[in-house]
Amino acid sequence: MAIRQTTTGLTFKSDPTRLLPYSKFKFLVEIEGFVKAGFHKCSGLEAITEVRKYRDGGDTNQFHKGPGTTDFADITLERGMSEDNDFVNWFKQASFIDDATVYSNPKRNLSIILCEADGSEVKRWNVYGAFPINYKFDELDAESNDNMLEYITLSIDAFEPV
Repeated sequence: MAIRQTTTGLTFKSDPTRLLPYSKFKFLVEIEGFVKAGFHKCSGLEAITEVRKYRDGGDTNQFHKGPGTTDFADITLERGMSEDNDFVNWFKQASFIDDATVYSNPKRNLSIILCEADGSEVKRWNVYGAFPINYKFDELDAESNDNMLEYITLSIDAFEPV
């Protein structure tokens, strides 16, 4: 088993003989410029490549298929609401609600890190060019004592598994 130290201080374990799938309950999201980012759900890590049909030479009876352009789905992050205003400020920057940030670039890079139960890193996806396109709060309900949640949906340029 190969072990390496990452820049975040997490230990990365690579075990090519592992037969069991990884659990999805423990993960981290590091967003460029955010110190705090404790999320409990992340969805939408998906890449879709277009299929292009073409005809080869004089063969008019059959289409051949090849890969076209790849599009990356939006990613939604969910966390419990707190005094942390990172999401609000990032969304304001991206949506030009705050006139002072009109000329700044809202795009940020981030990493989604899958961890073992002991906290060691096992997989990482680097996400490039993310910016918020939807920011919402959980519904208010006077009959509930659940935690208040906030959601942010990010449009991205690309991601890559590392």
